[in-house]
Amino acid sequence: MLTFERPAMFLSWILEWNVSSWWFWVMMFEFCFMFLCSTLWFLGGRKLKRAAQDFNRIQQSDDYKRASTVPVSVVMPCKGVHTHSMTNWTGHLTTAHEGFVEFVFVVQSETDKAYTELLKLKSQMDTEKSGKAHVKVVVAGLSFHCSQKLHNMVAGLHSTSENSKYVLFLDDDVAINPGSITSLVHTIEQNEDVFLVTGWPYDILTDYRLPPVCVGRLAY
Repeated sequence: MLTFERPAMFLSWILEWNVSSWWFWVMMFEFCFMFLCSTLWFLGGRKLKRAAQDFNRIQQSDDYKRASTVPVSVVMPCKGVHTHSMTNWTGHLTTAHEGFVEFVFVVQSETDKAYTELLKLKSQMDTEKSGKAHVKVVVAGLSFHCSQKLHNMVAGLHSTSENSKYVLFLDDDVAINPGSITSLVHTIEQNEDVFLVTGWPYDILTDYRLPPVCVGRLAY
């Protein structure tokens, strides 16, 4: 039998308490905060779950599989060697994209510390012949008419393969998901009127079974 005895006792206890006490307001704030966090956690979890399910369906589609075979060139202007530079560079080369992929690393001059490390990486890839990625190292030279980064990007663009259908400009300090390239290609292939696509400045880890580029939503 349902009774209201305990809720009534709790309500009477609240009403009898001195609401002017600062302890009362502290407890009320903690209760509201915990309730809000729990609600957001629940709603966010359901939304991410639906997004993951939608992306899993997209990955199994024929359109996505065709997009994974489209040839792509990735241009990365580089300057110096930082803490995670080598980890990011080698991580890019393990892309899950099935088609032709070339990575064009561009530096200003041969005196750049990144130049030596990139040559070592290229030599390692050529020797091991592991993976499908092709590596180029380009020296752009000093820029006189625009920013050095833009100058490097243009020099990298001119060095890309003629077989590539798309060019992805990527900062060398960005760690992308192995499926990001295919996701970008799939998005632009599905929209004939779209000239370019981009993603948010962070990726979702595959350990959570989520799409590689921010819950599958790309701005274009």
